[in-house]
Amino acid sequence: ESFNPAAERLFQYSAEEVIGKNVNMLMPEPYQSQHDSYLEKYLCTGVAAVIGAEREVLGRRKDGTTFPMELSVNEMNLEERRLFVGIARDITERKRAEKELKHLHKQNQLILNSAAEGILGFNEKGKIVFINPAASKLLGYSVTELIGQPMHDLIQHTRANGSLYPREKSPIYKSLKMGIAYHMEDEVFWRKDGTRFPVEYFCNPITAENGRIAGTVVTFMDITERQRAEELMTRFGRILDDSFNEIYIFDAESL
Repeated sequence: ESFNPAAERLFQYSAEEVIGKNVNMLMPEPYQSQHDSYLEKYLCTGVAAVIGAEREVLGRRKDGTTFPMELSVNEMNLEERRLFVGIARDITERKRAEKELKHLHKQNQLILNSAAEGILGFNEKGKIVFINPAASKLLGYSVTELIGQPMHDLIQHTRANGSLYPREKSPIYKSLKMGIAYHMEDEVFWRKDGTRFPVEYFCNPITAENGRIAGTVVTFMDITERQRAEELMTRFGRILDDSFNEIYIFDAESL
């Protein structure tokens, strides 16, 4: 009945070449057969499997090349005539972008998984939505045990001195509520087995396009060995200081 100029450019057919013919000529198999099957079923039973819905199929141009397209077929009544209107849109660029984003996501996932630091992602409710292998190992939980769980109740519920750590006092909670980034060096996280370890961590809020805080990402590391080294250096420094004082007094008296 009709084939507009945009359709002519998309499929490379003139309107005269298409009008009066089965529209399935604009699709390769198996979409040709599927289209006829869906339409026949709808006309016989009234069951609309695809009528009124958008779906992704392959389109076929006059030269035989194919391309991904989004197709929607809707029914309309014009006086006593029953017509179907098909709207086709070339989604080649969108599919290419989706493929590139998928590849980028995979690369990012590999980077996160190979990071030595623990990385945790939280949604706006403070529940864990991402955990990398390093974080899983440091905390002693499997990934499945942590996903969907409230962060504070599991790993930051108690301070190093044994007192309860109110959630609203936690920098991670404040980051979620106020959108502020924090860097902490004097806190502890708790493992699954009930032991604690000192951590240095950074938390950075995630802001959605509308400005809403959608969550936060926490990168942390176990600083047990660093603290031990600092303690040893402090002790060694004291020994040197004490030894210097003794030598100074001894030399003065001897002269």
